[in-house]
Amino acid sequence: MYYLPEEIWRKIWLYTVVVDEKIEHLLKNIRKINIINIIEKRYRDDLRVEYVYSWLHNDICRWLNDNYASMYLIRPKLKEYFYRNFGKIVNNNDDLNEIEIKLFKECSEEIRINELQGIPLDDSILSYRLWNIHLCYLTEKELKSFNSWTKKIYQI
Repeated sequence: MYYLPEEIWRKIWLYTVVVDEKIEHLLKNIRKINIINIIEKRYRDDLRVEYVYSWLHNDICRWLNDNYASMYLIRPKLKEYFYRNFGKIVNNNDDLNEIEIKLFKECSEEIRINELQGIPLDDSILSYRLWNIHLCYLTEKELKSFNSWTKKIYQI
């Protein structure tokens, strides 16, 4: 049997932990992608909505707000989500609109390139960007919950 000094074992162990963390993160992202594909397919194929990403963006905000319209009431889950991910306190619909405008502006380079290429800026492009921004921040557990909620709401 071969003998390796403890110092070498420590270095091997350090790299093993890093690889394991990266694999765990990769596996989480793969699971999230599968959930995302199921959700998007449901809206495209089962609900047959014309503007899929507008619906998805609207519904994710509705789900985050416990199925209440944000113009009337802001629920704790929505407040916690925006504070956790964007460091912003949302107390009313105006605060929510302000955050969305800020997120739009962060996409301004992409929007400018689209305009230069003659691609008109419409709600579907903006909704697509907002949906994708939410996907970056939602946890796997939150995505699963949203997936279940959409099945229940639309009885699919």
